[in-house]
Amino acid sequence: MSTSVSMPEGRIVWLDFIRVAACLMVVMVHSCDFFYYTIGEGNYLWINLIDGFMRPCVPLFVMVSSYLLLPLRDSETPGMFYRRRFVRILVPFAIWSVLYAVLPWSWGEFDGARVARELARLAYNFNDYAYHMWFMYMFVGIYLIMPVISPWLKGVSKRFEQGFLVVWFAVTFIEYVRLWQPQLLGECGWNGFGPFWYVSGYIGYVVLAHYIRMHVDWSVRRSLAVGIPMLAVGYGATLLIFDHFAATSDNWVDWELGWRFCTPNVALMAAGIFVMMKRIRVRSGRVAAVVGDMSKMSFGIYLIHLFVLRAVNDLVGPHIESIPGTMFTVGVVTFLLSYGITKALSYLPGSRYLVG
Repeated sequence: MSTSVSMPEGRIVWLDFIRVAACLMVVMVHSCDFFYYTIGEGNYLWINLIDGFMRPCVPLFVMVSSYLLLPLRDSETPGMFYRRRFVRILVPFAIWSVLYAVLPWSWGEFDGARVARELARLAYNFNDYAYHMWFMYMFVGIYLIMPVISPWLKGVSKRFEQGFLVVWFAVTFIEYVRLWQPQLLGECGWNGFGPFWYVSGYIGYVVLAHYIRMHVDWSVRRSLAVGIPMLAVGYGATLLIFDHFAATSDNWVDWELGWRFCTPNVALMAAGIFVMMKRIRVRSGRVAAVVGDMSKMSFGIYLIHLFVLRAVNDLVGPHIESIPGTMFTVGVVTFLLSYGITKALSYLPGSRYLVG
């Protein structure tokens, strides 16, 4: 006798695949970090190839949320939107921020003085041990602006939305222009807000996701014909930029210029991946259910994975001689263990306040 598993009700399966892929990419980025600070010993080639490919992870997360949430439903007021979203993300964020400041003390990694410093830092920023929490501050800003731009997205024409995206994409080059001219078009010591400040940054990914939702329904052939060149050009540029600065600068800020999430090369990669993955079709209900469950656990995976990553690297890393082998093994094992832990925590009463 055979049993069938139906598709997860109410879920957009291809978005689940993107969210899971983005979450794995985040873990892989941090898996590469263990080799990052020995870049002078020749590890930069693998750092460049692997870490560089994972850089669309953050834009993809922003695009998935924007695709699902915008425009707001007619019955949903801004107050309702804020209450639902902020309760879901801010409480787990606060709990895990404290845990990252305190738990290392329990196994002897922190002394009392460092615990105090890490906790005090939370009053104004993420603590040093939980450096991945920078994302939460940006994401809170995205949620704050969503109800503001939602009415515009409901009424904007396709042509006008295209125009906005063209301007936004042009502004993504500003990171590179600043190498030549740090202050542009009215920016000065008493004003850091130039004319393009307001159409820059992650807001472009929000609008891009809405545009793809409303106006991009391409065939598989066309999606690949557009998406593959975008991904290839963006990835190639990312490799070249990192390679240039790794060879010419001792400053890690310079090395990571091409990795910044709002640069044109990373934007091309993210858009190409999103367009291609929109064509994913899954016939197996079992596969869709597994990926859907991983997608639901992705916030928890993100929150806890640095604890797991450090332990996995200490246990597994010394036994693998290959640099890329270590990066992938540590990354994948960390992702799967973090998923398992998050899944177990999700059965606890009030788990939504712990893992979202």
